[in-house]
Order: sequence, then structure tokens, then C-alpha cells
Amino acid sequence: MAELKFENVPGSWSGNDYPKIAMTSVSLGSGPPVALIFMAHISIDYDGMGNAYGPANKCPLDSLNNAGWKDAKGYYGVKAYNPKTAPAGVVLAKPYEYYQDALGCVPAVQTSGRYKDYFISVTSGGVDAGVVPFGVLHGGLASNGVAEGNFGMVLRPDQGRVATFTYLGGEGGALKDKKGNYINDYRLGECSYKVFLNVGGFPKRCAEVYANNNFPTVYIIFPRSNTAALDRLGVGDDADDLPAFIALQAQADVIARGTSGLPAFNKYVANGRKIKPPGFDQIAFVLQARGYVTSGYMEQ
Repeated sequence: MAELKFENVPGSWSGNDYPKIAMTSVSLGSGPPVALIFMAHISIDYDGMGNAYGPANKCPLDSLNNAGWKDAKGYYGVKAYNPKTAPAGVVLAKPYEYYQDALGCVPAVQTSGRYKDYFISVTSGGVDAGVVPFGVLHGGLASNGVAEGNFGMVLRPDQGRVATFTYLGGEGGALKDKKGNYINDYRLGECSYKVFLNVGGFPKRCAEVYANNNFPTVYIIFPRSNTAALDRLGVGDDADDLPAFIALQAQADVIARGTSGLPAFNKYVANGRKIKPPGFDQIAFVLQARGYVTSGYMEQ
């Protein structure tokens, strides 16, 4: 059998609260990467939720700036129309001059239902970020083989929790240039509010500017796969290397946010893998629950 191979993935990766992120690919022998691993705080996408955007006095979940209010290309997170050409029956936020974007458009307002008077939020896939667990696909990930529908996992080592999701094409603007190459946008870790809740995040309160995402999260992404492809890695000669690397990556992140765990992992391998790193058992247990088999952990 082939051994698992861990390599740095070049790129100016960054994320919420992480100016720099180290990404590592995991492959089986000389094969293509089966997984991409990195650590970042969850950057929450609220788009599509009824209370995502609205007037400040309604206490919306997100800032209108994150819907394109001040963007040169105008609104992208809410339905918006030019007051002069808006369809009949559409109610727009007032005063128009205050809410207008760079193109002169104004958010459309919900006129009934639970979130009456909030703005109408949208996503590229027409889904609700509070209901559907999805990841946001930016260009840097797309150029490394990640596509719409590909599978991802978020591990929370401090609680032994895991949340899963699939990537939503178009939501992150994974755009291509005229030659068909992805325009690299190296942002990482953006997921729907549902993923944040599923991994143990507390619901955002009105008094909070941002939801409290200040807890460690390890992402495992499976390019070119719509499943958790862990079984493909579990056949390696030393399957324990995957949870060992994740444990060492988590340690490196505690010491210096965004630092790679590869140096510590390579030292661990060079020393004969004699002592499993702290946190190994908990991470192995989480992976085992998702179908990954290790020799170093046995469920009690």
C-alpha cells in the first residue's frame, strides 16, 4: 500500500480573523490530493435568511455592507431595484438616498410574514443559510479542484464535534478570466449559518456585532468528491497519520494562528511516530464516526 503524503498548498490564503492560513493537501502516494486541510474561524454567510438584512432597528443578523451596499458593482446579497424602474408592487427601503448602492438601486422589503420589514435576501442557489449547510466557493479553492457540490467537514477539536456541508457554486464568486482560468480569491472558511450552529456555535444575539466564532475549527475539504472520501485515505500504510497531523496542526495554531502543522508532523514521523500527539484520540474518534479507520484508536 502507499503512504499518506502531506504537502503545503501554495497561496496567499486568509480567513476570518486569520490574516494568513496554511493549507495542507493529503494524497495517497503519488495520486492527486484527496483532501485539503486548514484551520480558520468560521466566517458566517447569512444570505437567504429572512432576517439576514434590514433596518438597524430590526436587529438584522448581518451588516448591509456584506450585501454589497458600498460595493462598486452594487448589491449582491439582497434583491434591489432602481426606484424609477422597480416592478409594480415592489416595496423599497426608505429613504432611497440612504440605501442606494453605487448603481442607484435600493433593497426590496418583505411586506408580510415573520420577517416583515426586513429586506429580501438572496443566494446564488436560492437557499436559506439558516437551513442549508453549505460552504462558499472562492476562486482559490476552485483552482485547487474544489467544485460545486464537493463535500467538506468542519471539526471542532475542543468539543469533539463535526459539521458537514457541500459547496455552493456561485455564492463566493469563483470567477474565471478570459482564458478560462480561475481568478484566485484566497479566502477560506466561509460557511452558512447552519454550519456554524451545527458545529456548536451559539446563535447570534442582537447585542453582538458579530456572532462568537472564537473557537478552533479544522476544515477537511474533498476536491472532486461529493462524499467524505475518508475511506480512500484510510487504506494508507499508516492511517494514524491523518488524525496525528490534525492534532499537530491544532497545536501549531494555538501557538501561532495560521501556522502550518507540517514541521511538527514531519518531526513526529522522523522520530518513528512513537508518541501520539495530545488530542489524537478525540480526533480519531470523530473521524472514525465518519467511516475512517485508524489502528491507534479503538472505541471503548
